[in-house]
This record gives sequence, C-alpha cells and structure tokens, in this order.
Amino acid sequence: MLRRGHNYDGWYPLSYGDTACTNTPLSYLPLARGVRPARRRSSGKLKVRHSKSQRSLNTLASDAPKMTPPLLDKHFLDADTTKASEPLAFRSGDIHIQLQYDETIILQRSHYTDVVALLLETDPTLIFKLAAMVPSSADWLVETVTKICISSDCAEGWIEALVCHELAMQAERDPTLLFRGTSVATRAIDTIMKIVGLEFIDQLIGNVVRNITSNEYACEVDPARLADSKHIGVHWDALTRLLHALWQGIENGANACPPVLRRIFACLRSSTAAFYSNHAASAQVRYSCISGFVFLRLLCPAMLSPKSFGLVSRPPTALALRTLTLLAKGIQCAANLSDFSAKEPYMQPMNVFVQSCIPRLKVFIDSIASENVDESTANLCKEQTKCIIDGEHELAVFCAFVYASRSNIRESLTTQFCSEAPTPIPGACELD
Repeated sequence: MLRRGHNYDGWYPLSYGDTACTNTPLSYLPLARGVRPARRRSSGKLKVRHSKSQRSLNTLASDAPKMTPPLLDKHFLDADTTKASEPLAFRSGDIHIQLQYDETIILQRSHYTDVVALLLETDPTLIFKLAAMVPSSADWLVETVTKICISSDCAEGWIEALVCHELAMQAERDPTLLFRGTSVATRAIDTIMKIVGLEFIDQLIGNVVRNITSNEYACEVDPARLADSKHIGVHWDALTRLLHALWQGIENGANACPPVLRRIFACLRSSTAAFYSNHAASAQVRYSCISGFVFLRLLCPAMLSPKSFGLVSRPPTALALRTLTLLAKGIQCAANLSDFSAKEPYMQPMNVFVQSCIPRLKVFIDSIASENVDESTANLCKEQTKCIIDGEHELAVFCAFVYASRSNIRESLTTQFCSEAPTPIPGACELD
C-alpha cells in the first residue's frame, strides 16, 4: 500500500496506446530498474517518444490519463525488488509522475455539529484568532472555514459578523481604503464569489472576452507603445465600441447574480452604511463597498486572466491581453467612482465614457445588492452549491489541521493571554 504523507516520483512506460487518442485506454507497466526515457523534459510537460516513427508529442501533464492507485502502488513498493529486464515490448513512451499520497478520515456530518456551532454561531469571529495563531496557513484556514460556512447554509450571517468585526477594528474611518487590503473578511468574500460566481462572470463579460481573444483587435492608445500614432484615433474608436459592448453585457447580466451573493452584498452594504452613517462620504460608500468586490476583485481579474476563470480555453495573446487590460482600466475607474487623472494622461479621453457609466453602475449595484430574491431560485442555487462543496471533507481536514497545530495554538494562547485567566469556550473540546 502507499504510505500516508509520502511523496512519490517515478517514470512509467506507456504501452498499447497513444496519448493523442484521448478515448483509447492506456495500460501502465511497472518500471524495471535501469529503464529510462530517451529524453527528459521539464516537469510541467509530458514527453512521449515513439520508437517506430520517432515522432514526439508534447501535452500538458493535466491532460494525461489518470493512473489507478494499485498500479502506482505496485511500482513504488516493488521498485527495489524488480529485476533488470529487457526493454519492454509495445512500449510507446514514458510519463513522469510526481504525487503526494494522503488520506483523510471523514465522519458523518452529525459528528461535526459542535465544531460547526463553535465556528459559525458561538464565536463567528474565531477565524480571526485562528488565522493570527497560524499565519502561515491563514489563507487556507479562511478558505476552508468559508466552504464549511457555505455548506452549512449560513454564509450571510457569518459574513456580516466578519465585516462588522473588521470595521470595528479599523483605526481610521477612511472610505478610500475600505476593503482594499487582504484581510479575513475580504478573503472569505473572495472565496464565496469564486465558488458560486463563475457562471455570473461568464454572463457579464464572457462573450466580449471571447470575442477579443478570437479576433485580436488593435486598440493600443498609449503613444509610447505605438511606432506611429497616426492610427490612434481608429484605435480609440475600436476601444470605445468594445467598452460599450462590455458595459452592456454587465448591465444585462445583473439578473444572473446568484441569490447568496445578492444577500451577502446586501449585508455588506447595510453594515458598511451603518458604520459610515456620520461620514461625509456615506452616500458613496454604499456603492464603493460592493463595487470593490464585484469589479476590482472579480471582473477585472477575470478579464486579465480569463483562462483561470474558465472564460476561454487557452491564454490570450499579448495583443488581446493588452486590449483586455485597457478595458479593465476603464471598468476599474468607473468602479472607483472617479476618472483618469494626470497619472495616465493617454487614458483621459475615456473619462467621458467613465462619467456616463457611474449612474448606470449605481443602478447595477442596487440591483445585485437586494435581499428580495425568489425563494425557489435561491433553494436551487443552494443545492447546486452543496454539490460543488463537500462539507464533511472540509470539516474533516479542518479538524485534522487544528489537531496537528495544537502545539502552536497552545503556545500562541499562552503568549497572548498568560496574564489573563482562561475563559472556557462553550462547546469546545480538549485538543489532546
């Protein structure tokens, strides 16, 4: 058997098949000692060399067919005892596999009732303390607890508690810095948006992004990047048309916002508006607190990296990426409720478009930050989300991590609260 927590690294010969034929099953033979591929490639690629035709094929490692654990097990356990043999018959190539084997004991959800209650109800801001105690794993902790929260169907209340706690911890009430840094609350909302909001992104900007990556429009408007600026007017016309098409798609896709995001945005707006109720910028904060997440943390990153958000199948070319970057600049400027200043003078002709978009942006945000959602649609989205997230698995790995980190957590508690009498936490269990 494979051993838990161990890394495995080895070359495997391919036989009776070709990786170019994805529908053809491949078999993998144990690698005999001394057998190595004719030529090695970087770890990110797969090199297949055929002995008869001497032709080569490079494919991404992620496209390679998966091996079953028994075949891996046989090789890694018997590698030292395998006798040297003649070159394998029907050998069509070699694949380099690196893996880490682990296993997780997952119990029924009823066994995690106290953990869920402690994390999300008794002390919903406990994640702040855990992230501070184990800073090297803070991102993973926030992401995991957020998935637990979504699977437990209490995302709205938990996010509202995080936002209120984070607002109360702010030293200065500067609305221009609101949720711009990386924090527990922003990480949690980012995680939820990227789990339930991928189809929403596609509805808003998918068609325009795919059109740009397919046609590669020439839209460069920076004179410093152009050898001849006589075509800059034509480029501005093309860029403006794409901007209008992009914004039209955003406006038309407001109804596709998932119900869970609508409710989270509504909670985010109400909490932020109450915190800044006496501030001069209170009216602007009602919109900037949501536009910062939807545009700066979701749509603009999706435009700059469309493949990672599932909008396209391959990365855009340099020309297409530059066009997407210019469009993202315009959308980001409108989301900031401002315009282009002297820092980027070549973009100032876009100010007319940006100023015309600001009232429409407010209408869009009012639409997606509404608690009034159809209950049947909301229930369907909840069921679909639960199919994406394995709540029991997330709870199991969270509990395993806390147990493995108990020494660090205890040391942190001793350092921070040694002068105070320990207060028992309801529902908490001993770490040992």
